[in-house]
Amino acid sequence: MKAFRVDRFGITEVDMPDDFDDTAVFGWDWDWDCVRLGNGHDAWVRDDALFQPGLALATFGEHANVPLPAYVLGADGERTVAATISLDDLSAQVSMQDGYR
Repeated sequence: MKAFRVDRFGITEVDMPDDFDDTAVFGWDWDWDCVRLGNGHDAWVRDDALFQPGLALATFGEHANVPLPAYVLGADGERTVAATISLDDLSAQVSMQDGYR
């Protein structure tokens, strides 16, 4: 499904599997946390991202200090669906913050 990866290098469109939050999909051994963007989209981040070395942060609209990388997907109630926002619209809402740890 269509999604966007936001990291310290910018925003790129990516294809995520429908069950992306299943750690078995990527072999990742961590939990996810969600930032509700309020426009029918959520930003998903690693639950312990604030404690990782090389921390990079971004502001998503009104939400400051969102750790990167973040994956932006659509939201339909409690369901995660393909993103419908355009790259340009998302780029207008995201600003990178200075300071890495």
